[in-house]
Amino acid sequence: MEKTNPEKLIHQKRFFYFITPLGLERVVQLEIEEKLLLIKADYKIHEISPGGIELSATVADILQLIPYFRGVTRILMRLGNEASLNLYKTTVRDLPKLFQKVSKFHWNDYLNGDVPEYVISAKSSRLFDSRKIEKSFSDGILRHFQMRPPKAIYLKRKDQLPKTTLYVRFQDDMMTVSLDLCGERLDRRKEKLMTTDAPIRESIAHNMLRILGKHLETNKSYRLLDPFLGSGTILKEAIHFDDWLSVRANEHRFPFETFPILEKDYIDYQKTEIFNERQILLGNKKSLALTHFLGFDIDELALKAARLNLEGEIKTGIKIQLKKQDLFELKTLEDNTFPTIVVTNPPYGERLLKDIPNDFLKQTIEKLEQLGCEILVLVSLKEQTKKISKNVVERISFSNGGLDVECIVIKK
Repeated sequence: MEKTNPEKLIHQKRFFYFITPLGLERVVQLEIEEKLLLIKADYKIHEISPGGIELSATVADILQLIPYFRGVTRILMRLGNEASLNLYKTTVRDLPKLFQKVSKFHWNDYLNGDVPEYVISAKSSRLFDSRKIEKSFSDGILRHFQMRPPKAIYLKRKDQLPKTTLYVRFQDDMMTVSLDLCGERLDRRKEKLMTTDAPIRESIAHNMLRILGKHLETNKSYRLLDPFLGSGTILKEAIHFDDWLSVRANEHRFPFETFPILEKDYIDYQKTEIFNERQILLGNKKSLALTHFLGFDIDELALKAARLNLEGEIKTGIKIQLKKQDLFELKTLEDNTFPTIVVTNPPYGERLLKDIPNDFLKQTIEKLEQLGCEILVLVSLKEQTKKISKNVVERISFSNGGLDVECIVIKK
């Protein structure tokens, strides 16, 4: 195994914050730990809070895994681990002190001579005006560049690179500053060519499938049905359940790849034996034992979108059947060679249909059970799911686009 240089950031342990769909933190934790354990990473989870998970791990471990996380929204790296330069959980109560702390930090390690974009939140703190906080940060960073000018090679390219984003959080006068490693959200796969109204977010679809995985028997093969297909997000996520985000990773550089302190070292790390060994381990994909995929929709436009989005998968020979079909007019499911399970996000009033019956979810469940479906994983408004109790074996409440929803698992 290659020797590592502890002076280089890529070999150091740092704190990271994984942003998750609100309410699905424990589900995302399963994916994070599964992948960290797969590459034998040394890590520790420190806190699980609403909307995120904080952990410590080696920088190289996290960077290598970024293209493989599917249920995560974004990954941030906490900044500052030296007492005099600390921007992580440090008390700041006034703007002059904020400017002083910011101006002393070694921004040339992470920025190419540019002022970043900001996401600022403040709660129960003396500093609460986001505009004043942003100005102090920008003034401090510019002051740092005046004292320690960036290298010409970085200044020359800064206008061609996407803006780096800093996440600044004040809570009870305690400041934490984090650096975005991902750029675009990880749930924006850039794999769908066409969408429909009110599509389910890819990360939520993945987490629904991860919830399903706990209830499948390992010695069985299953057919997956989505009776409210839409643009095919759930089927596509199921097919690519453990694939890396190839389009996202190949077509766009992640921001961390342009950090001066990491750029060369990450390229060198990719040439090492341990990187290649881990790539092989990550190539051993986890399967949900889904062998056939079936999708219904009554909307021709939705079917057109799904066919376009799943065209590549169909061409590779994956058994996918997409039909214009009203679930409630169906008498029986064709070909019951494999047990059928359902993962779906039915339409609901505030989200898509205003004239939908109050008992629509109940009718849907009864129809799917009548058709012999063995396991149902459904997401709907919590005010509707709380009315369902028969055969429910798991409930997880979360926020979907600001709506209070719940994922329920029903087993016969």
